[in-house]
Amino acid sequence: MTARSERSRRLRALGLFLIGAYCAFFSFVVFSVGRESEPYSGDGTREVDGRAQDVTCSRNWLVLGATWSCEATVVTPDGGRHRFASFANSLSPADEGVEMTANRTRSGKKATTFHRTNGPTVNTLGMVVGGFGGIGLAIIGPIVVLARKRQDAASPG
Repeated sequence: MTARSERSRRLRALGLFLIGAYCAFFSFVVFSVGRESEPYSGDGTREVDGRAQDVTCSRNWLVLGATWSCEATVVTPDGGRHRFASFANSLSPADEGVEMTANRTRSGKKATTFHRTNGPTVNTLGMVVGGFGGIGLAIIGPIVVLARKRQDAASPG
């Protein structure tokens, strides 16, 4: 086996690993990050702690523009203004005035981090298929490519 073919196999294995790792990352971001279920108070009514204003968004090209990366100001009923930033899925350019809910600490107090009150839900099937498919490609692909090298070297030819 020549050094050139050895290097070519290693590059193919590395390429498969990188493609698989990116596919897993892509499916996680597109199908789950920023998508939460609706928070409710103890009596079953939906909580609203503020509204998004001054929403500015740009396509998130790290995931091929499939999601939005947004920033907004959340204005609470008491007049407080809090910065909100989302990496993916939490807001879109059409979400001016969307209802936002503050996260809770363990003691039940409101924190100054917000999320959409009624955001889109997690696509579990897409996340599982894409995530595990990407992880499988990242692990099994290089093993298969590198194992073929040993088989080719072992067979007289």
